[in-house]
Amino acid sequence: MFGHILVNGSSEFFSNISVSIMSIAYNCFLLKYGGTTGVAAFSVIMYVDSIIGMMIFGMCDSLQPAISYCYGAGLFKKVKFIFRQIVFSAIVISVASMLFMMFAGRYVAPLFVKPEDTELLAVSIVGMELFSISYLTGWVDMCFSSYFTALERPVRSLLTSFFGTLVFPILFLCILTPIFALKGVWHTAIAACTASAILTIIFALTMKTKTSGG
Repeated sequence: MFGHILVNGSSEFFSNISVSIMSIAYNCFLLKYGGTTGVAAFSVIMYVDSIIGMMIFGMCDSLQPAISYCYGAGLFKKVKFIFRQIVFSAIVISVASMLFMMFAGRYVAPLFVKPEDTELLAVSIVGMELFSISYLTGWVDMCFSSYFTALERPVRSLLTSFFGTLVFPILFLCILTPIFALKGVWHTAIAACTASAILTIIFALTMKTKTSGG
């Protein structure tokens, strides 16, 4: 049973590890294409992003027990109802966060940047505007990864986490930064989240469960 628990929770374990790996990767590319200003601007964006990401992550993970219980009890309509609520809430939070960062970034960035550091302020604002677009699809892999774990689909959950938090970000960093330089880092978030969302939806549509009659 303990081994089964470890396997089923492997995606969440990997997600935490990949955050540290990606921090190193992002810093390497930021230093190369944006110098210390790029690293500082990315830190400002991550301060705001961490709040938004934790809201969605916390919501998805907190409802895992409810989904697992209902699935085990054969309450499949409740499973679908709960997950629909999660998806709806994630979309609302993500769209609101995108609009906030896109239009209020110029007011948020000064909270972390000294007014006299105009270059860092400008880079941070542009970065927020571009990075915020990734929220349109960034919620997908987070919601479905938790959903797969709740339904005891560890392989799909792990692959969703693996590609969404490590493979696609590194791939697009290597592709986009040589083309767009520092802006390629911000574009990486958009491209990686979109690619991850497409792959995750494919995993979901091909999954056979009792809720879908399989």
